[in-house]
Amino acid sequence: MRAVRFQQGEFAVAEMADAPPLAPHQIRIDVVACGICGSDLSMSKDPCRFVEVAHNGGYPLATFDPDAPVVLGHEYAGIVAETGSAVDDFMIGDRVAGIGLATDTATGIPTIIGYSNEYHGAFGDHIVVDAFWVRKVPDHLSLEHATLAEPLHVGEMHLQQSGLTSADSALVVGCGTIGLGAIVAAKARGAQIVIASEPSPKRRELAKKMGADIVVDPFTQDPIELWNQMVAEGNPLVGQAANGILIAYECSGRAGVIGELMRTLPFNSRIQVLAAPVRRRDHRSRHRAVPKDLDQLRSWPLRERVRHHPCSVGRRRDRRRSDHYRPCRARRSFGRFCGSSRTRRAREDPRPARCRSSGIAVGPALLT
Repeated sequence: MRAVRFQQGEFAVAEMADAPPLAPHQIRIDVVACGICGSDLSMSKDPCRFVEVAHNGGYPLATFDPDAPVVLGHEYAGIVAETGSAVDDFMIGDRVAGIGLATDTATGIPTIIGYSNEYHGAFGDHIVVDAFWVRKVPDHLSLEHATLAEPLHVGEMHLQQSGLTSADSALVVGCGTIGLGAIVAAKARGAQIVIASEPSPKRRELAKKMGADIVVDPFTQDPIELWNQMVAEGNPLVGQAANGILIAYECSGRAGVIGELMRTLPFNSRIQVLAAPVRRRDHRSRHRAVPKDLDQLRSWPLRERVRHHPCSVGRRRDRRRSDHYRPCRARRSFGRFCGSSRTRRAREDPRPARCRSSGIAVGPALLT
């Protein structure tokens, strides 16, 4: 098939081998349109790092040989060209879109199309995907617009996982495609107030159109301070007055945002991570949180587990004897530790360290 191949940091139009033969539950789709995901951009900038993050997180859906050619693209829409023997809800010629997952017939392990050397993505003529994740596109909707189904489903999925109710309010940080999807999903679920935080004027305008009740520029107004002010003024729609909580949806993927939320959110708030940084300088726990969706973090109790750990409350130990993690006060952010060579070795060793006196697991174990 003809496709846009990515290899050794370069894109080129080339002839690529077809995807493996259909399994009984799979369908082949002729691609009409495909969106460009932020993950595609990250992968193209540093494919080795991309695979390393997936591998270290135990995430087989996006592990492949970064030196071999791949065809990206999983935000697809197209027309069914062939169906597997067990597929009875699709017919050839159906207009479809969906999530780009395909179960490898050789290993039985699912993979995201485009992040596989065998199951190519939708930057090519056709794709093979599991029929379970495919949906028919209504006749009145163009296939170009239908490619937004995949990124928009991310917001709905994370709203379901976060447990947001009609008594709760939502703070959406970052109003790109994923953040806008979170706003739509929050309003559809009846959130009391939806606050959108976005520095881009154009994106703030889109957030307002998509239903956000309050839109702020974080460089001029702190959205959490605004929330606290609303609570202090007795606004009946927020906080305990509404018998609900504030749930923050991190959609920006910017380094430091998760730590900032954990420091500043009010008691009993919740963080749902839809996007997180994958830069080398970020703590390994953040990488693990992305593919495994370890995304429901209660800000205050997690901080207290570090603050009140018997080995980290106001104790300074000789570096030569230090077997403990202690919060790095200079950085003042959760999850960053300093102090000894043992600590540095623990960063490379996933096994948690334990305090000699109490036997309590410290360090990375606090994040699991």
